[in-house]
Amino acid sequence: MSTPDLPATGWFTSSFSIGDSPDCVEANLASDAVYVRHSRHPLDAVIRYTHAQWDAFTRGVKADEFHPGNY
Repeated sequence: MSTPDLPATGWFTSSFSIGDSPDCVEANLASDAVYVRHSRHPLDAVIRYTHAQWDAFTRGVKADEFHPGNY
């Protein structure tokens, strides 16, 4: 995805990010998709998820499906 295709505003960091840590995940809940990137390298790799994929992921996180030993 090229930089001009990325949403310019609406990025937020995870509520689990620690203070001013430079290693944070940022997300953008855009109307067409959910975009995820590394806050320290915002123009590098950006992952695009459909809203259905993002919903499945967040449900899995809340259900602790990704905890070591659960897979």
